[in-house]
This record gives sequence, C-alpha cells and structure tokens, in this order.
Amino acid sequence: MKKSLQSSVFGTLQLNEELQVYPTYGAELVIPEHGGVSISLGANPSEEPHWPSFLRAAEESHPILLQHELAIRQQATSRIVGIYRSYHQREWKGSTTELLTALRLEHLNFFADGTFELWYSGGTPFECHDIRIELDADMRISEVALDG
Repeated sequence: MKKSLQSSVFGTLQLNEELQVYPTYGAELVIPEHGGVSISLGANPSEEPHWPSFLRAAEESHPILLQHELAIRQQATSRIVGIYRSYHQREWKGSTTELLTALRLEHLNFFADGTFELWYSGGTPFECHDIRIELDADMRISEVALDG
C-alpha cells in the first residue's frame, strides 16, 4: 500500500499507519469559512477500494458536501437539540441558530462505500464534545450522535 496519495483538491494524503485495521489516508485542509479541517479517506480492509477511483469520488463529493454543509446541519437541528437535552438533562435556552453556530466543522470523512461523516466540535454548549453527522451515499442524514 502506498504511503501517500496525491490530490489536486486535498494535497498529499498520508497513510495513517496507526490504524492498521482500517486503511485510512488523511490530510489537513484549510477551508474558507471553516478554517482547518481534517480530511480522511477510509476503507473496510476486507473490501479495499481502488484508491485512485475512491480519491476521485471524494474529490468530486467534497465541493457538494461543502455547498450543502449548512443545510445538513440545519436538517440535523432537532436531533442536535435532542442530544443537548439528553447530555445536559435540560432544555436548550438559546436559539437554535446560536446552538448551530457554536458547532465548528473539524473532520470530513469519506468512506469507500460512498458514505460520509461530518464531525463538529460541539463548542461551549456541548463542553467541547464532538457532534457526528453520518450521511448515506445519497447524502441523507443517517445518524447524529455525541462522541468524545
């Protein structure tokens, strides 16, 4: 397996040799309006992808994900508020806009099966725990969870 993949969108993605069970390549990317974001391409070891094709698919999906990122977050609003309520055992007192703007995109994960994950730092409302939004291959929300 190559130690790195070269991308015109993501730059050089390095093989994460610490994750030997799941082959993963990653890079850091500065995205306008989001700042530094970790990008990763991950595969199931039993179905290792053709990495150049997988990389091209991720490069093509990347601008679409960014274009719809705010809408994805807004679609997840009720679940995010529910997570807040469950985590703190109380209602969110501010506006949903305040809660959503406290989230900061930190990771974009592309998977060989065509699914995606967007990871956000939960900021002060979530005591800096991460909020994970999973998307299916059609970019529909399949799960919203608190992690970390």
